[in-house]
Amino acid sequence: MFLRQAEQTPQAVAATCGPQRLTYQELDRSSARLADLLLNRRIVPEARVGLCVERSLEMVAGILGILKSGAAYVPLDPDMPVERLQTIINDSGVALIVTSRKQFALMERLGTPSLLFEIDASFDQAFPASHGISLQQLAYVIYTSGSTGKPKGVAVSHRNLVHSTEARWHTYESQPEDYLLLSSFAFDSRLPGSFGF
Repeated sequence: MFLRQAEQTPQAVAATCGPQRLTYQELDRSSARLADLLLNRRIVPEARVGLCVERSLEMVAGILGILKSGAAYVPLDPDMPVERLQTIINDSGVALIVTSRKQFALMERLGTPSLLFEIDASFDQAFPASHGISLQQLAYVIYTSGSTGKPKGVAVSHRNLVHSTEARWHTYESQPEDYLLLSSFAFDSRLPGSFGF
């Protein structure tokens, strides 16, 4: 769905963060670069890849790049307590953590292999839309708040993600042009019984 939109409107703004902007073409290229890096690291389909970045354009490109690689992302909010991050990393079995320069030292301290990722829209390698990602494949694993005890990982497939997106398009009278990210990206308001961290 994203690749189709990027082909149709390559110069339209896809994501903004403060004064920063990425067009669909730039976001497509930057996320393709990350997918290529992950595949070169031998990340296999449905492998869990942590994403520990602050709210930024890297966060958006990171999510999309991990999905393009066929892996599933595990959101790690750097504002979470270190103990919670360690619990999620251990429980989810992440193979690698994609992170920013700002969070790299923290990830090293947690002892999980990390990959430094920064936006690079100059990457010009076509990324095949038919990479073999199926609707049944795992898209992401997100953790509950743990308010009733131990936080639990909830596995969300590409099918669930597509259905959730399409439901929004059918629910609103006119198709939304923008989505605001108000909560942490490690919180999924679509999950029944979800609570903020």
